[in-house]
This record gives sequence, structure tokens and C-alpha cells, in this order.
Amino acid sequence: MKKLSFTITIVVLILFFTNRIQAQTDTKAEKLMKALKSVDCTSAKVIVTSVDSVDYMDKDNFSILMYASAYGCTEVVKVLLEKGAMLDLQKNTGETALMMASSAGHSEALKLLLNKGAKLDIQNTEGVTALHVAVISKQIETLKMLLDRGVKLDLQENHGATALFIASQNGYSEVVKLLLDKGADLELPLKDGTTPLMKASENGNKEVVTLLLDKGAKLDGQNNEGWTALIFASQKGQNEVVKLLLDKRAKLDWQDNGGFTALMIASQFGHIEVVKLLLERGAKLDLQVPSGPTALIIASAQGNTDVVKLLLESGANKELKTLEGKKALDYAKNTDIETLLTETKRKQ
Repeated sequence: MKKLSFTITIVVLILFFTNRIQAQTDTKAEKLMKALKSVDCTSAKVIVTSVDSVDYMDKDNFSILMYASAYGCTEVVKVLLEKGAMLDLQKNTGETALMMASSAGHSEALKLLLNKGAKLDIQNTEGVTALHVAVISKQIETLKMLLDRGVKLDLQENHGATALFIASQNGYSEVVKLLLDKGADLELPLKDGTTPLMKASENGNKEVVTLLLDKGAKLDGQNNEGWTALIFASQKGQNEVVKLLLDKRAKLDWQDNGGFTALMIASQFGHIEVVKLLLERGAKLDLQVPSGPTALIIASAQGNTDVVKLLLESGANKELKTLEGKKALDYAKNTDIETLLTETKRKQ
């Protein structure tokens, strides 16, 4: 009985001292994290030498290496790696130290991680990679480093966006050029079928549109709704991009899955300058969607008086009817449009 009691006492003492050591270690790690979060790299450099739990993670699921990489404390990163810190630990949302260094543009920390063999293409729970975040943050130097190390160019996050899509969307022409020069896929779309060219056109990023077209992007490609780059640009009133696409001979009268053309969409949203451009290039005035509305009927229903006037002056047929048997006049949203439709004679 005494022997058993003695054994239990020893075990309790071992557990006690182990817990004390662990608590002291964790306290040092927490102290190090506090210094890193304050971007006090000088203090962190001193503290890290006495930290044994190099893979300690805080309540927010950040590791010490993640903090050091995120805040650019290069010397701390170096010591942690020398002590054997795990390179590819991930937060509960999947981010790694490499992603954090890439996003923040800390090229020296990134170089240390890469030289130690950090995995380039890990995706977080949203499918985002280090390349994605470098592009989102427009970190040119870290982007170049990732590209030089052979990062996968065309990985898609959960909605389908590639690095090229994100750069095109945001108008980052320098980034787009770098990605294109490395051979990024021009046509990989979002899940809804939207391509980098469509998104760049929608956002009026003329320089990016030019770069994509020069590399061979499909001018008249369609998304799942049948929208082309021209329709996207027309909807947002992107005059310069519309002109560029028309100069490249985009299909003027392409109808989407619902029968809508760029002219109809521009008329709906009241983009008078786009309507002018489309008409000057010979867009068909009186095309109808299956239910009957024309550009004129749509503009009338939306109350876009200036567009109605321009369409009528260009020869739009105000007598065309919808399947309900109604004309543009029946949909007129204001008295000015009613007057225009009543008094204007159709151009011969």
C-alpha cells in the first residue's frame, strides 16, 4: 500500500512540474506574441531566444511564426525557423505564415519561408492562396518572388476567381502583365461564367482590357447568362471600354439568354453616351426580347427621357408592341416621354 502511495505521489509531482514548465513556456510565448502584435521586433528578437514552444498558437489560432511573418519581424522569423517552427501551420480558416508575409509585402520574411521550403499553393477555407493575397494587396515584390518560385498561376478560390481575375477586376495592369507573361489562363471564369475580360470591362479598366485582348482573350465570350464584355461595359456606362470593344469589332447585336442586347441594357440604365456609341456603330434599334420590349420600350418604362429622345430621333419604331399588346407610350414613366412619343414622327 505504501509503495502504491509513493508511486502516486511521484506521478503527481511529475505532472505538477510539467504543468509549471508548460505554463512558463506558454507565458514566454504569449509575451513574445504581445511584442510581435505591437510590432516591437527588437523586444521580440530578445524574447524568442528563450521560447521553446515555437509552434504555440493563441486563442485566435495564430502561431508565433504567423505573427512574425505578418508584422515583418524578419530576425524573429529566422530564429523560429532555426528552432524548427512548423512552416505550414494553418489557422482555423486556413491561412499560413506564407500567406501573411505575402499579403503584407514582407519580402525578407517571405524569402526565409520560401528558402526553408514553405508550401506555395496551400489554400485557405475560401480557396485563397498566397498568390491571391499578394495580388489583392498589390504587393509587386512578393508577387514576383512567388512567380519566380513556380507558384500555380491558375488556382481558383471558392467562387472561381484566379489571381488574374482579381487583378483584372481591380485594374492592376502591372500585375495583369506579370501574370500574363508567366502564362496565366485568360479564360478561367467565376462559377457564373464571368471571365477576367468581362469583369475588367464592367469596371472600366481600359488598360487591362487592352492587355487581355492583345493576349487573345475571347472578345465575344459569354457568361452563364449570355452576357458579353460589351454588355457588361454598356450596363455600367463605361464609354471608353465600349468604344475599345467596338473598335475590336465586338458583336453589336448579340442577345443574351433573355434576348437583351447591349443597346437595350444601356437604354435601361440611361447611359446616353453608350447608346450614342452603339447607334453610331449601327446597332439595331428595334430588336425585341421574347416578351416584346425594345430598347425604346425599356427606356420609356425606366423614365430615361434623353435616351427615348435619342432613340426616336434615330428612327426607333414606337408602334412595336409587347406580348401584352402595349407600346412604348403605354409604359411611359413621365409626361416628357409621353410628349416625345406622341409628337415625334419616326425617322424615315
